[in-house]
Amino acid sequence: MGVIDVAAIKALQEANRLAPRSMFVFSAMATAYAALGEHKTAMDALKKAVELGYPWHIVVLDPGYNELRKLPDYEELSKREK
Repeated sequence: MGVIDVAAIKALQEANRLAPRSMFVFSAMATAYAALGEHKTAMDALKKAVELGYPWHIVVLDPGYNELRKLPDYEELSKREK
């Protein structure tokens, strides 16, 4: 991870500390971790975002989740949300 990546993750962790039930924070965490190649952490955050009410139709359209769409966990989540 580069310096910017570390700063972004720290900022998202702080946002999560301040708003631990924010679907938007978890969604941002999911796309950030996906971009860093940390797919398990990204999927955990995406699952939490959806659990908190993040709209599935946005997940389906957002290119930030492209790498996650290849994963079995994403497929499983997709089946539950359809």
